[in-house]
Amino acid sequence: GRLTDIGGTGALADLGSAVPSSSNAGHYARIVAQRATLRRLIATGNAIAEAGWNHTDDLGHTVADARARIDNITERVAAPADRLIDGAAFLLDQPAEPPAIWGSGTEVLWAQGERLLLVGPTGVGKTTVSAQILEGLLVGGDLLGWPVHPTSSRILYLAMDRPAQIARAVARTLGPLDRDLLADRLAFWRGPLPHDLGARPETLVELCQRAGAQTVFIDSLKDAAVKLNTDEVGGNLNRALQLCLAEGVDVLASHHHRKAERGTSKAPSTVDELFGSSLIASGAGAVLQLWGAPGDLVVNLSHLKQPAEQIGPLKVLHDHTTGRSEVMRGFDPLVAIRNSPNGLTTMDVARLMFERTTGDIPDNERKKAERKLKGLEAKGLLRSPHDPQKGGDRGQESRRWHAVDTRHDDDIEEF
Repeated sequence: GRLTDIGGTGALADLGSAVPSSSNAGHYARIVAQRATLRRLIATGNAIAEAGWNHTDDLGHTVADARARIDNITERVAAPADRLIDGAAFLLDQPAEPPAIWGSGTEVLWAQGERLLLVGPTGVGKTTVSAQILEGLLVGGDLLGWPVHPTSSRILYLAMDRPAQIARAVARTLGPLDRDLLADRLAFWRGPLPHDLGARPETLVELCQRAGAQTVFIDSLKDAAVKLNTDEVGGNLNRALQLCLAEGVDVLASHHHRKAERGTSKAPSTVDELFGSSLIASGAGAVLQLWGAPGDLVVNLSHLKQPAEQIGPLKVLHDHTTGRSEVMRGFDPLVAIRNSPNGLTTMDVARLMFERTTGDIPDNERKKAERKLKGLEAKGLLRSPHDPQKGGDRGQESRRWHAVDTRHDDDIEEF
């Protein structure tokens, strides 16, 4: 009889919407457990301080008691979860298709509960793609034509390899987001880890628990453990990633290939060509490869190992200014030049048009590219300072082309 007094059914609806979803119960339970551990640390610290101020004669006993108190807390934190499950639940309660973090249906690039290895040489856009996945996890959206499903939990990014460069690269994509959102939902670790994962695998899951993270990005594996080419280190690194997945922490890790023989530019086609022990790739749910030369605007993307249907090969165009990537549906020289802050030469465009990464460009291909560029120049879409000594058909240097900004042409005409 008091429903009207408290605001009616609308107030009840507001109350219902304010209650956290049961799907996030694990996340909130971990917060409660972490706060309880912190309270135990505070109480233990106070007890140790009090013992120190009492000036006891038995110093050995005091130190041993302090160590035992701290060990009691760390053992509780490090205690493994009970992962024993009955056969029916394990076999029959699984979805028919792997639930996607990135992807949909049977087209899955990164599946929940399975780690993704994002592999490729230096400078092909692994961090750029990782930043866009981060954005999707924070606010949703599509990447390369597939949805990235947002999460309400916290994300940890291990910026071990050149953290200042990673910060600049990720800021291109995430900079426009709300500062409070970034502070609340995202944490970064700068530089080397406290322990080598090849020697102490449990370090990674402990760090995720410390950050309250349910997703971790590792940039990159070579910085998480040394001597990756040995099975002992590879096995321990694989265990470190398995421990995260067992605790409900999804994992994306950047990795690279073995050094190619001189003169070899063909893209690897199997996981056997990745650097390090084979145990690293064998434990991955998906291995997604970006391939190209450092700084290329257009790189190839393909699955070396997939959780569902094979995806790719695709051609991915990176915009190095905005930190955005898109799938190329046929080569467009105007789009490529617009996405290159320093412009492109005729030779650059010819290489992209005819997919040549090494060797000389045949005259007929160079001339086709040049005709295309001159046609865009005639339409007022491109410009190039023409120097007969450097820009002719047989000049010393290929002409460099820049896009003309036509976004305000209408305003100019009206003025």
